[in-house]
Amino acid sequence: MNRLRAARQALSRTVTPLGWFVLAVTAVSVTLTFSMGLIEFGVLTGLGSILLLIALPYVLGRNNSAVTLELENDRVRVGVGAVLHVTVNNQSLRPSLPSTVEVVVDEGIVQVRIPVIGPKSKVTVSGAIATPKRAVLQIGPATSVRQDPLGLLRRARTDTKVYTLYVHPITVGVPGSTVGLIRDLDGNPTANIVDSDIAFHAVRPYTAGDAQRHIHWKSTAKTGALMVKQFEETKRSRLAILLATTPTEFLSAQELELAVSAAASLATEAIAIGRDTEVLVSPTGNTAAAENSASPSKGHQDRRVKSLKTATVRSALDSFTLIQTDDSAVSLEHLGPRAAASRRDASLVVLVSGSTLTYRQAALATSAFGPDVRVVCVICDVNSSPGVQQIGSITMLRIGVLADLRQLLLRGALQ
Repeated sequence: MNRLRAARQALSRTVTPLGWFVLAVTAVSVTLTFSMGLIEFGVLTGLGSILLLIALPYVLGRNNSAVTLELENDRVRVGVGAVLHVTVNNQSLRPSLPSTVEVVVDEGIVQVRIPVIGPKSKVTVSGAIATPKRAVLQIGPATSVRQDPLGLLRRARTDTKVYTLYVHPITVGVPGSTVGLIRDLDGNPTANIVDSDIAFHAVRPYTAGDAQRHIHWKSTAKTGALMVKQFEETKRSRLAILLATTPTEFLSAQELELAVSAAASLATEAIAIGRDTEVLVSPTGNTAAAENSASPSKGHQDRRVKSLKTATVRSALDSFTLIQTDDSAVSLEHLGPRAAASRRDASLVVLVSGSTLTYRQAALATSAFGPDVRVVCVICDVNSSPGVQQIGSITMLRIGVLADLRQLLLRGALQ
C-alpha cells in the first residue's frame, strides 16, 4: 500500500492538469476506437500518444540539478532593480535538457530559462527583479523544473532557502544645516550663561549654594571677596523627526511615499555626519501588542511612541522600508506631546506629514517641547509648489517632489 501511495503521489506531481486532460482524451479515444470502430477517434488516440511520447524523455530519470540563488545586493532603492543570480549544478553523468527555474518573489514567480548543461557542470543565469515600491521581499524558494514544451509532464526539485530583499525609499542629500542643538559638555559654546560647564566665561560674586570647586581664587585674592566662575553653556546637535502614520494625514499614497523619503533623507544625512538622531512614529496596534506581551513594563512606554532603529544609515533605511499607515496609530498632534514627555533633549524637531497638516496641529504637536527647541514642519503635497513660511516660531516647508527639500535647504530655509 505504501508503494502504491508513493506511486500515486509521484504521478500526481509529474502529470500537469493539461497532461491529465490529454491522458483522459486519449483513453476515451482508445475506448471508442476499439469498441465502436470510429476512425476519427483513432486519430485522436494517435495524436495523444505521440504527444505523451514526446514529453516522456523530458522527465525520465531523477532531477539531479541543484539550484542556488544569490542576490547581488540585498538592499536596493526604489526603482533600481535587484540582480538575482541563479546557478544550476548538473550533478549527473549525462547532459541535462533545457529547463526552467521558478523563483518565488514575494507573492509572484519569476521564471529563468536554463540552457543545456553538460555532465558534472553548472551554469549561472542572471535576472532582474523589479522594485517599483518600498517593500521587504522574500526571494525563494527556487524550483528547478524539467518540463516538455507543451507542459504535459514536469519534474521539479526545490531549494528551500529564502532570502530577504529590502527595497529602501528614495533619498536625496541634504545640507547639515538641518540639525539643531541640545545641551552637552562635548558640544559648542552658546550665548547662555550657566554655573557649571567647561567653557569659561567670567567671574561673579559668590552666593550661598555655589559649589566651592568653582571658586576663582585669583579673583578672590584681588577683590578680597569670594568670586566664582561662570561658564558658557555648551551644546550639541540632536534631531528628532516625528513622522505621521495615520491614513487621515495623507491624501494619497504618493504623499506617504514623499513623506517617508523626506524623513529618510533628513535622518540618514544626520546619521552620516554623526548627529544624534531619533525617528519617532506611533506604533501600530499589532506592534504595540506584541511588544507589550514580550515586555509589560517596556511595552507600556513603547505604546506611547516608537523609535525607529537609527544606529546606522543602513538600519535606519531598513526601518523606513517598513513604514505604513495604520488606523490604530495616533496623529502628530497627539504623538508630539508623548514624544516630548520622554525625549526633552531634542534641539530640532521636524514634523513630516501629508498635505492635511495645519499650523494649529503642528503647534499642538510641539507645544510640550521647550522654548529653545527649533520646530520645522515638512508638508508633503504632491500638487503644490515648494515654499517656506514662518508662522510664529514654526518654520513650514511645503514640498511637491523630493528634490524640493534639498533645494529649500540649500537656499537656507532653516537659517
